[in-house]
Amino acid sequence: MNRHLSMAFVLLAAMLVLPGCSYLRTKFGGKQDAYKASAQTRPLEVPPDLELPNRSGSLVIPELAAGNSAALANDAVPAMGVTPGSAPPSVSAVTGGDTMQVADSLQNTWRRVGLALERSGVASIQSRDEASRTYEISTQARQVRSPGWFKRVVTLGMARDQKVSTPVLLRVRVSGEDGASKVTVEGANSSAGDTAARDVLQTLRQRMS
Repeated sequence: MNRHLSMAFVLLAAMLVLPGCSYLRTKFGGKQDAYKASAQTRPLEVPPDLELPNRSGSLVIPELAAGNSAALANDAVPAMGVTPGSAPPSVSAVTGGDTMQVADSLQNTWRRVGLALERSGVASIQSRDEASRTYEISTQARQVRSPGWFKRVVTLGMARDQKVSTPVLLRVRVSGEDGASKVTVEGANSSAGDTAARDVLQTLRQRMS
């Protein structure tokens, strides 16, 4: 009886151990040969044309010939007939407005005045008359307005000066003769107009110098 029980116990133990060994062999023993079944990836290859510089000539900047360089330099003349090396226009005050002298022809001076007015923004051209060489312009006179004595008393001296803008209509005229043109700002009949005329003339002098 004991012998049969022992044999039964041995068979039962063998049945339990064999599946366990097979599991352990599958779980841990199979990894040693796993690299043999892996597929190797081919390395990236750089195309031969990417390893060499571009020699097609499409990216080469052509050199400018000496003759063409001289021609371009000669063509770079001042616009509107401005003579190189001419003295800057001089400014002087005259009765009834401000004026400045320009060493240029009447036609070129009139055109340059129009360009200076448009590009500077100091005034808006309302109309232009090439026959009389005039521009009717609208601008803003910037002045400082001081408070009166009553306002100073009411505010206990706390009132401050204020900067105000007053619309002004002026006329810019080109006169004189070729080579000695004269630009005059007319129509200043008040302190605001005088201030605006000086601002316009100063801007023209800076733009046309």
